[in-house]
Amino acid sequence: MMKSIFRKMAPLLKIMIVVGAGLGITALSGNAKAEVVGGLYSASVPVADQSEKLRGQAIKEGLGDVFVRLTGTRAVLADPDVRAVLSRAQEYVVEYSYADRAADPSLSSSSTLPSTLNLAVSFSAQPLERMLRQLSLPIWPADRPALMIWLVTRTANGYQFIEPFDKSVLPAGVENALKRRGVPFKVPLYDLQDQMSLTAQQAGEAVEEKLAEATRRYGIDSWLVLLVAETQNSQYQGTWFLGGGTELLRGSVSAGSLQQLIDDSVDPAIDQFSRALTYQAGQLGDEIHLLISNVDSYADFSAVTSILGGHEVVVSTQVTQVVKDLLYLDVVTEGDPQVLVRALDNSSRFTRVAAVGGSAGIGSGEALVFQFEWRVGAW
Repeated sequence: MMKSIFRKMAPLLKIMIVVGAGLGITALSGNAKAEVVGGLYSASVPVADQSEKLRGQAIKEGLGDVFVRLTGTRAVLADPDVRAVLSRAQEYVVEYSYADRAADPSLSSSSTLPSTLNLAVSFSAQPLERMLRQLSLPIWPADRPALMIWLVTRTANGYQFIEPFDKSVLPAGVENALKRRGVPFKVPLYDLQDQMSLTAQQAGEAVEEKLAEATRRYGIDSWLVLLVAETQNSQYQGTWFLGGGTELLRGSVSAGSLQQLIDDSVDPAIDQFSRALTYQAGQLGDEIHLLISNVDSYADFSAVTSILGGHEVVVSTQVTQVVKDLLYLDVVTEGDPQVLVRALDNSSRFTRVAAVGGSAGIGSGEALVFQFEWRVGAW
């Protein structure tokens, strides 16, 4: 019965949105904990027709979505310099095309526009990357931790999971909102193992240790729970919680449509989630020392140095020692070096062993030392 309510979008719902970012939890699964997100410089925007005027407006909106996706925050749209760039959005267009919305669901902001068309537009990456650095904006690297989505309803009969094959507004709306923000995500199987480790009530009440346990099965540390409950209010209302770290954050939302409520809840949650994962463009970070074990061959050596040197946040790497299977490196980053450490924590190729203060005889000067084990053959 509840599924039919979602399909009709009956306005007697209250949605509580709970987001957890358990960045310190070690994955027990072999699944990848992070993914390289593609399409960061592309957007899809609903339009009513193919007129030049609407195309210009859609291109501007699409470039705004790209800036939000690249920086991890909607606050970038209030920056006067960014607004000036958006006014010249067509200068950065590489190509655009139109597609039927049924075949190409919109990844842009929700719209009440009665449209069946999407404008798909791609922007030039290099000038936008330069712009981020010139304006000293935050940058969210393309290698991003995945988010597990748990959807729960609450009725007079209790709590119930909404399974991913349910084609109602809620799962599709959340999926589009996360894709628009460039957040990789997975949905649980909701099988017997999930049911044994996490009940719908525990998910709906955001019992963090139980959610962390259930999410670790999938090799993911971060989770998103949406709890839907009936209310007498004809307006859509919601509350979101961001937890799993040092403190629990929350916010309340009221909207005239279910999709708008989803956007207005997911957006501030992702703004908070991305903060610890971004670095400040144009600012040189502190040097850190890395000790990588299990580097047994030249192939391992090449792979490790290639991955580290190729990371967006890394400015320079220097190998200082090689002792048996231990590789010692000095690394300088752009912005906060903890962004690199978190990326390695979320990588399937590295497992954290230790983190200590001081130089510990590695390299020169006082810097943090982080030790990881190289996982040969892991992807």
